[in-house]
Order: sequence, then structure tokens, then C-alpha cells
Amino acid sequence: MKEKFDIKFDIRVIDRNIRDGVINENDYNTHLKELEDVSENAEAIVIDDSDEEEIGEEIEVSSSNEEGDIE
Repeated sequence: MKEKFDIKFDIRVIDRNIRDGVINENDYNTHLKELEDVSENAEAIVIDDSDEEEIGEEIEVSSSNEEGDIE
């Protein structure tokens, strides 16, 4: 039975594992081709740009007073 997740192919260590000879690029490319397509599980994230204006206004108001002290 194949392991559900093999740490040697973890994106956080893949460059080091290739550099150190733990795996080679061919092994990595084969691993990528064998991955299951789970794109149907993705969920869109909508970012409302109007929130940026409110954040910018808050920063302007609290930036500093006449003495230069941050409020």
C-alpha cells in the first residue's frame, strides 16, 4: 500500500532532498504526475476591495499628532 503522504516530496523540503540526492528530479516529476486531481474541491475566495479604503482611513487618522507622537 502506498503511503498517503511521503515527506520526502513535501514542498518545504523538495529542493533540499533533490540537492542532497534523497530523490532525483525524475522521481519528483513522476510523483507530481501521479497526484490525484482534487481541483473540484477548491472554493473561490472573493476579496472585497472596499475594505482596503476603510483600513487606509484608519491608518491616516491614527498616524501622528502635532508633536509627532503616534496616537
